Amino acid sequence: MKYSILLTGSTGFIGSHVLNFLLKKNISVCALVRKKKKNLKKKKNFYIIYYKKNGEIKKKLSKLKTDTIINCSTHYSSSQQDTEIIKMIDSNIIFPTLIINNLKNKIFNYINIGSMNEYSLKNMHQPLNFYGLTKKMCEEIGSFFFKNHKVNIYNIKLFDTYGDNDKRKKLIPTIISNYKNNKKTIINSQNLFLNAVNIVDILKFLEKILLKKIKPGNYCLTSGFVKIKNIIDQINKNKKIHINISYLEKKIISQVRKKVRGLKYISVKNKTKEFILNKITNI
Repeated sequence: MKYSILLTGSTGFIGSHVLNFLLKKNISVCALVRKKKKNLKKKKNFYIIYYKKNGEIKKKLSKLKTDTIINCSTHYSSSQQDTEIIKMIDSNIIFPTLIINNLKNKIFNYINIGSMNEYSLKNMHQPLNFYGLTKKMCEEIGSFFFKNHKVNIYNIKLFDTYGDNDKRKKLIPTIISNYKNNKKTIINSQNLFLNAVNIVDILKFLEKILLKKIKPGNYCLTSGFVKIKNIIDQINKNKKIHINISYLEKKIISQVRKKVRGLKYISVKNKTKEFILNKITNI
């Protein structure tokens, strides 16, 4: 089997958008998926490899020929319950490690979607949370396995993301959903800062990588930090719109805002307010 790209996380928010983008560009894609998904169907230039257990991955990939891995596989949780820790370790560390180990001699490009949770405000070398730790380990595992191979490595770090067809329990889709259902949105603090990038901008950056207009390295896509309260207040100035929000505290909540050494920052326009406004006015 010969496919240009092996895509992981194709059923997630970012991965599903990446899949549709690649297929529209007529790029052949193979997706490795743990169990059958109703929304995934084989089509022209798209093949699905299903597996049940991690022990099957080596055999499933043995006949696959591909040039590039795009790793969008991720499991996020703020909980540190054993079940969530196991899921994060499996999805963010074990799964991509097995793929890298079995394809390291075959590929030329490795594109990994990382997170700015890999850094914290107090200590740049300490992740913000356990999720950030697993994503940081995934990056380091890629560097370790590819160190003796001529592979172009791209690590793309994101603070937060949003876009169409977002079914995650993230703040932006929650605000939109609650407005639609006449529900109040509870936000931890009126001093919560967001640095959210639209999926469209992520895909544009990915396209530049695939066209070899971007050199290998570690990148952070940033739209700048904006206080969520300011966004909501600006939207609520429209007399026909009222987003019902309740803030719990006044403490400042933000991810790392200092520039991290070794990261190349790519600025994109902050369109969070416009996106929310467009969605709620079309409800």
